[in-house]
Amino acid sequence: MKIAFVSDVVYPWVLGGVESIEYQEMKELAKINEVHVFCMRFGNMGREFVKDGIHYHANPEADENSFYKNGKRSAKEAARFSMALKGMFKYKFDVVQANMFPVMHIPVVKLYCRLNKAKLILDVAEVWDKGYWKNYMGNIKGELAYRYNVKGIISADFYIANSTITEKELLKLGIDKRRIEVFSPFLDRGLLGSIKAATKHKTVIVSGRLIREKRIDSFIRIMKQVIDKVPNAKGIIIGNGPEKESLESMIKSYGIEKSVIIRKPYKEKRSLYRAIRSASLMLQMSGREGLSAITIESIALGTPVILPSYTPIPEEVKEMCNVMDEKEIPDFIIGMFKKESVKAKIRNTGNLERYYTSGIMKRYAGIFKNVGLR
Repeated sequence: MKIAFVSDVVYPWVLGGVESIEYQEMKELAKINEVHVFCMRFGNMGREFVKDGIHYHANPEADENSFYKNGKRSAKEAARFSMALKGMFKYKFDVVQANMFPVMHIPVVKLYCRLNKAKLILDVAEVWDKGYWKNYMGNIKGELAYRYNVKGIISADFYIANSTITEKELLKLGIDKRRIEVFSPFLDRGLLGSIKAATKHKTVIVSGRLIREKRIDSFIRIMKQVIDKVPNAKGIIIGNGPEKESLESMIKSYGIEKSVIIRKPYKEKRSLYRAIRSASLMLQMSGREGLSAITIESIALGTPVILPSYTPIPEEVKEMCNVMDEKEIPDFIIGMFKKESVKAKIRNTGNLERYYTSGIMKRYAGIFKNVGLR
């Protein structure tokens, strides 16, 4: 079978949860299928090449830093990617799986599928409601973006939702539940098992793109309170993005630049996993998440996670974490570092089973059968 993935960003050139999941899916499917991916070109990527059995078509050239303008996703970059997808029409695919974001490219993908009688699978990590779009882009632009987004979502042959929250939002749009699979495979048992246990110091970690929605500023404010009471406590922020300079300035203004540091994303997941496993806990303050793969990875590595009560992370993930009011978090961490009786816990680890990559082929066999393939 010939399968095309469509995603403007790809792992490991862009290190994100969605990109990591797509990479695992492509790599596994490429073992018995011809798999292509149409994406943008980053760093030292070639235009056309094969890696891990995946045929890459990387056009046009892009810079990860140009993806955001004034803290918001760049419409210009989305348009450039959409126009570059004309290269797809040179090929004949049986099925196309497209990342729903950045939305603008979906009509091009739908046109390809209609002309070539290919089945369309939409990979959906988040579904923004009208209020969110208006808050993000303003009333008029937000209204238009919301309508464009809804039109893009409907009428695909099948949907892969990353969580039950995303599934519920798709159901609200009238999508038939039988055409939705909740599936996010990214945990590699072999890799996780190879990460040796490390001595856990008084370290709090977070990893993700440095954008406003991740609320890294809240992480820093909490760490300032913790460090005031526990001077040898450390905070590690792993990531890059448009908010980096302002976050560095914030850390400096608090006088905690020796205790809270920002590290560049690791080039390989093994190094990231070592950093997570050596931390005492992960503090994930994000205000916008469809799933939060990094939270799940932290749990799988044995490092407990604290979430604020406002977290949008789905219930199946929250059940494994420590959820509390934002105001309670600093005192909890201080207590944890000062008293053995205060501990962050890991719960319901059976929930991890749905995220292991070992289930990819079985899930896709069911999806392909559902859309009339094989």
